[in-house]
Amino acid sequence: LGTPDHSRAFATGVERAGDLPDDALFWGRVALNLLEAEEFAAGLAAADRAVALEPESVVYRTNRVVLLQRLGREDEARLEWDEVLRLDPNLKQENPE
Repeated sequence: LGTPDHSRAFATGVERAGDLPDDALFWGRVALNLLEAEEFAAGLAAADRAVALEPESVVYRTNRVVLLQRLGREDEARLEWDEVLRLDPNLKQENPE
């Protein structure tokens, strides 16, 4: 998972991740690696899993915002950003781009 090439290889199996750990940190790192590898759909799947495991995580939800933006899903990204701001109102000055 450490390089974009590893992430690309991993991306092919993210949808079949039933045997992989239920560890939000693991999935958050996978999402970031896949973002770096420009595997946005697979990255979003990993970010979704991280959020499902830790729904109150601002970090995992912010990663989800970026991935949604990269996929051109701006309306969903805005809704997710609203959730980030609900969880951490101090981020109101930040721009998710």
